[in-house]
Amino acid sequence: MSGPRLFAVVIAVVGEASLAIACRGNPAEPADPDRGGPTRAGSDASVPVTSAKPPAATTRPHGKAQLEALGKLALPGFTGAVRELADDVLTVTQRSTARPRVDVTITVTPCMDCLPMQLAPWQAKGEALQLLVLPELRERPDTVFEVGEAPLGGAKAIFTYQLGYSFVSDGAGSGEHAYVDSYALYFNDGKNQLRVIAEYADDPPASKDALVRAMPRARLEQIAGSWLEQYAQRWGN
Repeated sequence: MSGPRLFAVVIAVVGEASLAIACRGNPAEPADPDRGGPTRAGSDASVPVTSAKPPAATTRPHGKAQLEALGKLALPGFTGAVRELADDVLTVTQRSTARPRVDVTITVTPCMDCLPMQLAPWQAKGEALQLLVLPELRERPDTVFEVGEAPLGGAKAIFTYQLGYSFVSDGAGSGEHAYVDSYALYFNDGKNQLRVIAEYADDPPASKDALVRAMPRARLEQIAGSWLEQYAQRWGN
């Protein structure tokens, strides 16, 4: 993945701003796998589908030892690394081994003014969640942002979905583009909170349509849901 990561913009429904990518150069269609590059993504049997099991209950903030154990959770088809491990915070990144690459960021923290798992309060967060936005995407009428409810084994999670693409040619065969294709899930039980962000993290696409073909929303939902359940069913204390 080339270029620095920034936060993307939202334009339709207020909500959380996730990760985006800003790059220079010529974007290209995701390559055919026979040529060593990514291709259109579909359902991957190596990523477990979510079950009907409810999240495990937590009664107090997690301690460092429990967070360290959670940081070792794994799913087939991903390689991970612990990015932050403190007394009360865990951040793990996972990257798919198959292409197109998907990056997953999992964060576990204690609740501090956690919102209830109801849609209206999350929608009402508004501009407070729109941080480090990319003007190239914010000003585009075709940038997509959605916030809604997702099932989690009889409980509710909150999701945000972002999709945006921009390319500005420099007239000399190159240019600058920004894009985001990201699905995030949030869950808390009043004691601890869990966030999972899954995002396209492969070669720059040639267009918004190419981005969607390479990494459909359903695929990101599947990946984020599998990781959320992996943690939510094992974080009880």
